[in-house]
Amino acid sequence: MKDNAKSNPILFLFKSSFLVTFIEASTKLITLLLLPVFTYYLSPEDFGLVSIVTLIVTVLSLLYNPGFTSATTRLYHDTVDNSEKQLLIGSAYKFYLYTPLIFTIIFLIIGPFIFDKLFKNVDFYPYGLLAILLAFFAQTKNIWSTFLMLHYKVKRTALITGISVILGIIFSLILVMVFKLGALGKILAMFPPAILIFYFSFSDIKKFAKNKWSIKSIKEQLLFGLPIIGAIWSSSLLLMMDRYFIEYLLNLNSLGIYSFAYQIAQIPLFLIVGIKKIWNPLFYDNMNSKNYDTLSKIIYIYSAILVLVCMLIILFAREFVTFFIDEQFKSATNIIGVLVLGIYFSGLLLIPNSMLGFNKRFKITSFIAISAVITNLILNILLIPKIGVLGAAISTAISYFIYFVVGYMYSYQSFKNIMNLKIIIIPPTFLLLSLIIEQYIITSILWTLLIKLGLFLLTMYLLLRIQNIKISYIKSLIKRN
Repeated sequence: MKDNAKSNPILFLFKSSFLVTFIEASTKLITLLLLPVFTYYLSPEDFGLVSIVTLIVTVLSLLYNPGFTSATTRLYHDTVDNSEKQLLIGSAYKFYLYTPLIFTIIFLIIGPFIFDKLFKNVDFYPYGLLAILLAFFAQTKNIWSTFLMLHYKVKRTALITGISVILGIIFSLILVMVFKLGALGKILAMFPPAILIFYFSFSDIKKFAKNKWSIKSIKEQLLFGLPIIGAIWSSSLLLMMDRYFIEYLLNLNSLGIYSFAYQIAQIPLFLIVGIKKIWNPLFYDNMNSKNYDTLSKIIYIYSAILVLVCMLIILFAREFVTFFIDEQFKSATNIIGVLVLGIYFSGLLLIPNSMLGFNKRFKITSFIAISAVITNLILNILLIPKIGVLGAAISTAISYFIYFVVGYMYSYQSFKNIMNLKIIIIPPTFLLLSLIIEQYIITSILWTLLIKLGLFLLTMYLLLRIQNIKISYIKSLIKRN
């Protein structure tokens, strides 16, 4: 596999991207298809509890990962000697093992005393305890997946990751449907996949590193990764901050409704995961070759595809929830459309971020990300007490919009030969139109579906015509790359 990557990197890129995309999309599709089942057995409050545990695991994972894997990857490519590579990987593994272990012991001691100060509706036992333990088992996956990708073991990564996800789904179904454990069952089902990856991490890295590690190597990687902490932490906090404020300012039932709505809203992100996998090499290659016309069309095509996928969710999520989801989650339809707007601009972030990365302006990227987090923090505090979960959805949409606009402004000079206002303004205009029509159209179900379908097809036609993009061009672009 490594030889293939060197002899034909483009072909390797596409094959690898397809494999990982297929595994990720398939497992997420299964999860989506099982939503009607879980909404039948779980209440909105159960969804809220699961969301809080996920939030805690995410925050602890941020604490345990101060840009370490990025540093490992960069230093690994600068190292020729195999013994030094073993030292890098072995040291990184020890960091992801012992750092979480030390903090886990500390949090288990102080957790019962501070947990009720942080969360108003969740008890430390069992939920806080389980979240701390789960965060510990989940950390070595970071260096394991990095190690496998450095050695081009894409199939092994995809296979084991896919098995772990399926294992989690099976345990979820058994614990929730058969044993009727509710939220606790869903949380306990997160442990088997985490423990499986924990085992393979230990086995694979021990075999390669041969127990080589040093405090000096850990310190070197830690210092190297510190400058990108802002971007890493901010991106994750932007995804989770709204959940915390909903739980703290409202209740678990509201958090459950919001979490369910977010699962529906973020469907576009995993439907375009294949495009995101190949974006950077495609972008950098055309930038280096100064193929600005081609790059302009690629950006427009990506934006158009993202708009169309988002439109599908906005226009037809209400029907999906009405026909397939339990009655107690119906209020989620009021915020899905607004969340999708945020997801759209989140998906667009790779455009300015790739340009900033191309120009090596990493500090600017971190600054923009931190600014978006602060914006989200302020808006959540102001809006949630006044308009509930809709306020959280609006905060998310505005924060991602600002994130994208500021990033575009900082990279405007570089984009002058590539993008114009037509590329920026036209696609989201159709998205806003679909949101307005979905919210205010009042007619029979049949006519509603026909109007929505007609709008979608018209939008697809106009998006292709405006930039004079032909399907044959898209096919040739894919074949060429």
